[in-house]
Amino acid sequence: MPIEREFKYLLLNSPVVEFAAKEQATESRQIEQGYFDKGGRIRRIIKLDSKSEPVGPTKHVFTYKHDLLDKSGIMEIETSITATDYKRLWPDTTHRLIKTRYDIPFEGHTWEIDFFHSPTDDGIYLVMAECEVDPKSDPDMRPAPPPIVKNFLRYTVDEFDKRFTNRKLSDPAHVASVIEDLGINCHPPAELLKVLTPTKKSPGNNVIKLKAKGRKHDQTANGRSKLKF
Repeated sequence: MPIEREFKYLLLNSPVVEFAAKEQATESRQIEQGYFDKGGRIRRIIKLDSKSEPVGPTKHVFTYKHDLLDKSGIMEIETSITATDYKRLWPDTTHRLIKTRYDIPFEGHTWEIDFFHSPTDDGIYLVMAECEVDPKSDPDMRPAPPPIVKNFLRYTVDEFDKRFTNRKLSDPAHVASVIEDLGINCHPPAELLKVLTPTKKSPGNNVIKLKAKGRKHDQTANGRSKLKF
């Protein structure tokens, strides 16, 4: 089974970051995922074209991850499931989220820049960068981050900080609380935002429309969501 190490970075939450991610990405996709109380998650993955429109077949995946006790990494077990099975399993999930992911290659690694969509409006409540590394090929070493991560970095996440698991990050209130505890500001000043915001249409707008064409995503206080097929 594959073993990996995950390195995460909290980035500035700004339209300019999403614009830069889209411009540099070799691939993008929208990911909808939910977790089971006893472990594991399911995901619906929709590949996007350069205009953030769906292209190609939709993938449905079940994944189980386990943190190895010797802290050498995370073992991941993943298998494809059918769209029918996904639909049947979805009501049993909690801690649901929808995010847009951009893949950016840099110095032999693939960096994933994730934009977490708010369950209550069309906004983005979190921007995270992540790089998965094979501990055998890169032991005890964080890969060098690409410029988009270095330029918009707000916080480097400790490898074993459980506050930044995707299960917990599905809750915007949890994210806001963690950011407050860290004492960092992930939003640029209004004056700077006017300068940074690209003149082109933000790529996130089309992605939100894609979400609206699918299932309605309503987050509830206990982490469950109501999605309508």
